[in-house]
Amino acid sequence: PSQDFEAYARGSIGTFNTIDLKGAVGGGLTETLAARFSFLYQSQEDWVDNRHTGDTLGGHNTYAYRLQFLWKPVVRANILLNVHGWDVDGTARIFRANILEHGSNRLEDAFEQDEVFHDGLNQQDIQSQGLALKMDYAFDAGTLTSVTGFETVEMYSRGDIDGGFGA
Repeated sequence: PSQDFEAYARGSIGTFNTIDLKGAVGGGLTETLAARFSFLYQSQEDWVDNRHTGDTLGGHNTYAYRLQFLWKPVVRANILLNVHGWDVDGTARIFRANILEHGSNRLEDAFEQDEVFHDGLNQQDIQSQGLALKMDYAFDAGTLTSVTGFETVEMYSRGDIDGGFGA
């Protein structure tokens, strides 16, 4: 965060209904306190057909935020508080079996980017929150810095790691 007002927003839309939005806004609240809020939203629809189960995979919804406060009570001191979070709901990494020609790094002729044959379940849910407090004090001989943080994460991720079926 800084005392200067700043704001931006960016967005894009792509194939498979991919959406990417991000932005931030911040500035001075008082002469010694500044704040900044940042956000992110990303999503993509399922686009990989699982020919073994009939499901589709590859999609996700992702949200993230960060709220920061910078306090400068005296010229030599800075105190930065950072509160943040992240949430993902979608599918885990998609592994693929037998897609390279034996003894080479070339893709098999039958390889289809939007098809897999998985017999395992695939789901991913992640929630994370945290905060960090960084304090700096500048002495004549150097700067003393203290960093304290707390993070939590709840995660479930399950994918078919052999990338095939019938094993």
